[in-house]
Amino acid sequence: MEVETVLFMTWAREYVDSLTTKMLPGKFYYDVFGSYNEAQDSLANSYNKIGAEINAKVAPVGLIWKEIHAKYPDSKLWRKDHNHPTEIGTVIATYAIYATIFNESAKGLRCPVPVPAPIVRDIQEITNQKIFDDTKKINKISTNELVNLFIELK
Repeated sequence: MEVETVLFMTWAREYVDSLTTKMLPGKFYYDVFGSYNEAQDSLANSYNKIGAEINAKVAPVGLIWKEIHAKYPDSKLWRKDHNHPTEIGTVIATYAIYATIFNESAKGLRCPVPVPAPIVRDIQEITNQKIFDDTKKINKISTNELVNLFIELK
C-alpha cells in the first residue's frame, strides 16, 4: 500500500471588524491580514509552497471556500465564532478531501446535510476545477521555483 501525505488547506477566518484574535504580539488577525481575501491568499500560498517542498498533495479547501463565499456572500459558511464551519463549510471540506485523496470527482456525491442543491452543485463543480485543473499548477513546482522560494523565505 502506497502512503501519500495530503495537506488540508484551511480557510481564513471570517472578516469582521470586531475580530480580536491575537496573531503576533500586539497584532490582531486582521491587523496582519487586511481582508479575508488577503488572509486566504496567504494561507493558500503557504500550503502550496509547503506541499511542493515536501511533495504532498494539497486539498484546496480554502480556495473552494473562497469561491463559494464570493458566489454566495449571504450564505453562512462560518459559525458565530467566525472560524468553525457551518454545514456548507463542512460540505466544502468533505468534497475537497474526498476528491484529493481518492482522485475522484466530487460530482454526484451525496450531501448528508441540508444545503441548497444549487450550492451543492457549485461546490462539486469548483472542487473538480480546483483539484483536477488547478492542482496541475499547484502541486507541480520547478526546481528553480523551489530554489527561489527558499531564497525568498530566508
